[in-house]
Amino acid sequence: MSMTKEELIRCIEAIAPKELMEDWDNTGIQLDVGHREINRVLVCLDICSETIEEAIQEDCEFIVSHHPMIFAPIRSVSREDAVGRYLIKLIRNNISVYAAHTSFDSCAGGNNDYLAELLGLAEIRTPEQTPVMRTGILLRPVTLKQFCELADRKITEGKGLRYAGDDDRMIRTVGICTGAGADLLEGAAKLGCDVLVTGDVKYHDAQRAEQLGIALIDAGHYGTEIYFNKNMAEKLQAAAGDRVRVIPSASQQNWLKEIAPSG
Repeated sequence: MSMTKEELIRCIEAIAPKELMEDWDNTGIQLDVGHREINRVLVCLDICSETIEEAIQEDCEFIVSHHPMIFAPIRSVSREDAVGRYLIKLIRNNISVYAAHTSFDSCAGGNNDYLAELLGLAEIRTPEQTPVMRTGILLRPVTLKQFCELADRKITEGKGLRYAGDDDRMIRTVGICTGAGADLLEGAAKLGCDVLVTGDVKYHDAQRAEQLGIALIDAGHYGTEIYFNKNMAEKLQAAAGDRVRVIPSASQQNWLKEIAPSG
């Protein structure tokens, strides 16, 4: 059994409609090459040397990534830069690429909904003006320190996270934006959130959170979005049935390393 490339793309866009994409984004087909009939699909967070090699080893004709391989217009394709090397290798191996980026952040059951469910939130809502964000409530309010421990357990699997705010502050209403969402701090505060969970937090973001009276948790860009592999793979497999095999990437890695405290 197999599925045409066009049928596969329709399945992807039924899960994460392109109209949900943010204006600045490049969700959609990144590279259309090779096979028209698709048998095997790799789902990954990033296009990199490891995921391309994994797709080759798994005999995949198609990759669905979360982060787009191409954002800005490309003036040339060269082995001298990473994207050029990726494109050359993908073309030589007849592998097409589709990025489901902010469309999957915003869609029902996508990255933000997945994290909200991991945290056990109730009354999960999508703010009208910020579809890439979710809000929800804890049925039993906890202190910020306790909520950080919960987030570390559920999201980062005990690998640690960073936070800003008073340890004893009570947390009931939670805002979530996977990836990099510190720019939504003002919106989260206006929505009555006690804390915003996101990634890629900078020092001045933490300072701004203090000024706005909202706590802030940085669970990492990778930490909040690696669940794309499993989540999208399961959704796409259900949509495609037995016509294709969908494989969540096993080679994905966090490019930010940590060092254990000395002593």
